[in-house]
Amino acid sequence: MYHAVPFAAETLHDQPDRHAWHLAAALEPDERVAAPLEETAAQTQRRGGAAAAARALERAAELSPAEADQTRRLLAAAGLAQTAGQADWVLDLAARVLALTVDPQLRVAARQHIGWALVWSNQHTAALATLLPVAEEATSRLPVVAWHAIGLAATVAYQSGAPADRAAVLRTLDRMREPAQPPGPAGAPVLQVPHRIPAGVGWVGTCPPSPRRWRPRGMR
Repeated sequence: MYHAVPFAAETLHDQPDRHAWHLAAALEPDERVAAPLEETAAQTQRRGGAAAAARALERAAELSPAEADQTRRLLAAAGLAQTAGQADWVLDLAARVLALTVDPQLRVAARQHIGWALVWSNQHTAALATLLPVAEEATSRLPVVAWHAIGLAATVAYQSGAPADRAAVLRTLDRMREPAQPPGPAGAPVLQVPHRIPAGVGWVGTCPPSPRRWRPRGMR
């Protein structure tokens, strides 16, 4: 079947998205198939199709012979699934990243995605237990991941109203470093994994405009 796929796809060269997906019918991992599918994901993302782009990246990951490419593409897919608001899908993709890699930066980015999904799913106790360690571990090397994690944790603590939750967030916040680079404008994506970016830290949303001075309302 694999040998038939490229032959059957020859008529689709003027339709790169369809051509890439036709090649993706291959059953065996092949970078020659995975790479065009990743390109398709980037094009789809630029058109605003986050969920479709995530599906393309997930399939590209499945077709990736190299573990590093598989991990990077799964993490990027998790970020796009997060943008699409698909919490269960984010959990699945991020868990697959954790199963594949021992790289601490990739793992902490995946855990941040898991924390977001837990918040989105109203699993607030589990979300805090995930996000606070992420914020503290990431503050030196992945500050945007760290500040997004603490922002999510603060949202959980504010909503719960529990003094212990607020105290835990503030303790973590006080141990965090202010980013060397100013964060992006409110509502703007500040980290993502576009095509072939080596760091692969995942789409993490936004972080507070003045991190060191920031305290969530009701948590001073």
